[in-house]
Amino acid sequence: VPDVDYIYLGDIGDNYARRGNSFNVVTIYRIREPNLNTLQDRDLKFWDKLQLTFTDGPHNCEAMMVDPVSQRIIIITKSSGSIWVTPEKWGEGNARMTLQKMGRMKTMENRVTGVDITPDGKEIVVKYYDAIYYFCLGERSYGDGSDDAWEEIVDVLSDSKGIEVPYDEEPQGEAVCFAHNFDGGIYTLSESRGSYYVPLYHHERL
Repeated sequence: VPDVDYIYLGDIGDNYARRGNSFNVVTIYRIREPNLNTLQDRDLKFWDKLQLTFTDGPHNCEAMMVDPVSQRIIIITKSSGSIWVTPEKWGEGNARMTLQKMGRMKTMENRVTGVDITPDGKEIVVKYYDAIYYFCLGERSYGDGSDDAWEEIVDVLSDSKGIEVPYDEEPQGEAVCFAHNFDGGIYTLSESRGSYYVPLYHHERL
């Protein structure tokens, strides 16, 4: 829906490759983001569901982003760094699609555990267990032809090694995101491993 912000939740992990019995299906949930300024519609009771199928068997994935330009969902597999893209935009309501394998990460320092893209779609960070890499796409193809703008992301991740972000390794650090404001830096978060206390780490932006 135009001018509506969403939260996307990806049920895409598969540590033991067991989703093969479910036709290699992973699920994305889309929820309207509540307005924190007015504190209205805070109850996340309603969501849409997108079921995605891999064409070559189950994959374990932890990295997912939604390209704000093309509106395509992009998933990167954890061990091989394969880049999968939805064949079309996700419209209204529930849907099913078959993912398309479009490339592979050129930089594979370790297993891929997280990814984020800026709201303008011009910058990406990819998280590995022991490293963070930054990619700059520059100007994007807005307007006519933006449906194919996802190709710019695949090209950059497949052809460029990116720039390594200064990073002090954290215990099983997996999640990564840009701060909301441009100068706010990058944040990472570790897996809890059952702990009640999980620190949020801040890293300077390139």
